[in-house]
Amino acid sequence: PKDPWNHLSIGSDFDGLINPLVNCRDASRYGNLESLLLRWLPVAEQSYRAENGGPALLPRSPGGEVDDAALRDVVGRLLFKNGEAFVTRWLS
Repeated sequence: PKDPWNHLSIGSDFDGLINPLVNCRDASRYGNLESLLLRWLPVAEQSYRAENGGPALLPRSPGGEVDDAALRDVVGRLLFKNGEAFVTRWLS
């Protein structure tokens, strides 16, 4: 599928070469990053669309609101599933 959410991944090996995100200084705070993405991705999308227009970027329910279950799936892909799929694809 051509869904961009299937190709983005956030990750760090926390080796110090690249500074980690402020809210996720080490792997023990990864859950904090997940909760922040769930909270702020819809806000960021709303701001982006107000400034630039265009279609919705996050999955929507039939009523037009951000679909919470689908958003959780998107965040799960960003934080783990897409990275795992990339490594699996290139190691096989």
